[in-house]
Amino acid sequence: MKVGIVIDFKKRFIKKAKKIFLLDKSINAFCREDTIYIIFAQSKNGIVSEEQKDRILSYLKNWKGKVVFFTLFNDRNELSKISQKISWGSYIWLRNDPDHTIHFNGDKFLG
Repeated sequence: MKVGIVIDFKKRFIKKAKKIFLLDKSINAFCREDTIYIIFAQSKNGIVSEEQKDRILSYLKNWKGKVVFFTLFNDRNELSKISQKISWGSYIWLRNDPDHTIHFNGDKFLG
């Protein structure tokens, strides 16, 4: 189930992205064109917290493309338990509502 959630997400949103390795093997990272997708499966390797996000962005400081952070949950119940720890500017995907993502920020859409 833990690895399966990453595969389910990848098939739906980033089919053509290639797996890359960053920092350590617990971080799921994929690259497509000019975008790196950092994927955390909450049940496997935690969430995209501010600390995690800052650490990864520091490591990728020379990357000229985009970096997109996702935390994957099975459902809203899992999300509701730790939503206050999710980093602003990252995305959420719920396995039981697979056609949608949630963006933890609204500035770029309200501007």
